[in-house]
Amino acid sequence: MYDRMKSIIMHEFKFYFLILIIKNEFIMKCENCKNGHNGNYGSGRFCSSKCARGFSTKVKRKEINEKISNSMKNNMIGKKHHK
Repeated sequence: MYDRMKSIIMHEFKFYFLILIIKNEFIMKCENCKNGHNGNYGSGRFCSSKCARGFSTKVKRKEINEKISNSMKNNMIGKKHHK
């Protein structure tokens, strides 16, 4: 009787542990968008390449946008003078 109970308890523990492992795969959160994901992309920090690239430029986003804006303004001014 004792061995049978021990076996059932171990089986239930293994089943519970397996459920925890499965749930943990879907609890990972992307560092950029904060959405849940299964960790298959890269090292598991991000849900996709888009989020990984976006995260790497987030700190300098304002500076990057200013440079692009100035470049586009200069291109538009140059085109007006060539007509």
